[in-house]
Amino acid sequence: MPYAELGCRIALGFVFLAAFVSKTRSREGFVGFRDAVAAVGVSGRRALPAAVGIAGSEITVVILLLVPSTVGEGYGVAILSLLVFAVVTSATMARGLQVPCMCFGSTGNYLSRGHLLRNAILFTVATIGLVLHTRYPQPPIGWPAVITALVGVVTGLLITRWDDISFLLEVESGRRVLASREESR
Repeated sequence: MPYAELGCRIALGFVFLAAFVSKTRSREGFVGFRDAVAAVGVSGRRALPAAVGIAGSEITVVILLLVPSTVGEGYGVAILSLLVFAVVTSATMARGLQVPCMCFGSTGNYLSRGHLLRNAILFTVATIGLVLHTRYPQPPIGWPAVITALVGVVTGLLITRWDDISFLLEVESGRRVLASREESR
């Protein structure tokens, strides 16, 4: 089970690092993120501090997960952040707003149920990681740990490409619907 905790830690750290980097690597990217924060209802002058706070929480998760003595806190900050993201996404959708998700350098997919599902998966990974960390506080070593780390990276990569994968699945699903309609004619 310490391998599962390591996988959770690596996947979560990868996702939060990718989110931070995508928001902060360029001025245009950060301005787009700040504008998205304003679009969910954060008043104009509070949007910048809120955007900085969100990016700060993301890099904080990464740092805490890297330091052996603060891994539990890293999971805690991740869980709290994911809860806030889910509440904001739900409230935005309930108000009928179409706000682009700016996670991972997104190019315009609006906040949706798919984003809530992604957050639920990440919340589950963080919760499982925290529970396992309390039971197995020392990370494993050796080749199995390296393989686990690679699985964690691949999992993180898949999660960061969530919008792309969802789009491909929707396109394929749409093709199946069209094909079945043509067959029924």
